[in-house]
Amino acid sequence: MNINILQVEEVPLTFSSTTHYMNSFIYLLLEETRADMFSQLAGISQAPASPFFGLRKMPTDSRKKMFYRMTLTGTKYDPLVGDLIALTQVKPKRIDDLARSNNPFLLAYVTNVINESPMTIEVVSSNDLIDSSLCEMKERPKGFIVYLTNLTTNMRIWQALNPAANMNLVQTTLSPSSSALII
Repeated sequence: MNINILQVEEVPLTFSSTTHYMNSFIYLLLEETRADMFSQLAGISQAPASPFFGLRKMPTDSRKKMFYRMTLTGTKYDPLVGDLIALTQVKPKRIDDLARSNNPFLLAYVTNVINESPMTIEVVSSNDLIDSSLCEMKERPKGFIVYLTNLTTNMRIWQALNPAANMNLVQTTLSPSSSALII
């Protein structure tokens, strides 16, 4: 498997602006997320997984065109909001199983967990699930959800690094005359 590794630079000791400060951490976060994903994929055979049966597209606004609700059965894996999951036809035994054309996989992000019996989750998918081969199966599990990683912390950090965020705290902290600095 060929993975391109981001060229991550060392974080400087001083910064010319708040934008320079914030941008210094973006590639570090992306590389950390990529490395975590690669590690999880390498151990895919031990990843928690559950079969799913029901799958339906949810009515949404234009931002979330690929928003779905699915029903899990025999939950061997209890998903959490923020989980990045792979949707597959069979539970992968090794990373190469995800690359096979006869076993396509799609990525989805868990946005809601409804603790009913049976458990139901809502996801945003990277592709249209209704047109995928995951929906071609009848009267048996449509496939498996396989846990890859939880992105909650990474998403919070990403939002904090967003330049549109409130920069007052960062500007105060970076100011050389700031009384907030403790040496």
